[in-house]
Amino acid sequence: MPSFTRPFDTAIDTLHAYYHALAESRLEDIMALWVDEDATSFITANGILFNGLDTIRSNLAQQFEYGAPKIQVLDTRSYESPSTAIYIVTEAHNSINPDEQPKLVLTTYVLVQECGKWRISHIHASAIPERTIESFANGGLQQNQGPLH
Repeated sequence: MPSFTRPFDTAIDTLHAYYHALAESRLEDIMALWVDEDATSFITANGILFNGLDTIRSNLAQQFEYGAPKIQVLDTRSYESPSTAIYIVTEAHNSINPDEQPKLVLTTYVLVQECGKWRISHIHASAIPERTIESFANGGLQQNQGPLH
């Protein structure tokens, strides 16, 4: 059994396993990290919604045909309870095409405990608008200057 299909002690262990399997395009290992419920969902940075494990699996399989995504974690915020964990992660998504600039993405991961194991229940990714990135680069966001994503 692969090392990251074992029960994880913490939710962050599951998230690290997700990033590791994603970087290596290991579809079955990624799918083993999801909670087995019909209500699972994944919203991509392009705004596309995938509901259910079969649809998520199909989307990831198509994505892996073009190569492993290169994601760099820039910042992580977490909110945890005994049975639910929410991670809000700022990520740099690097294109397979070396001529393209990385895209900054704000991704929310919702994990729940299922039979003592931490599993992914929902992922929602949003591209951070260029104007927001420029605002941070120029000294930070001023109040009431628009959404972060």
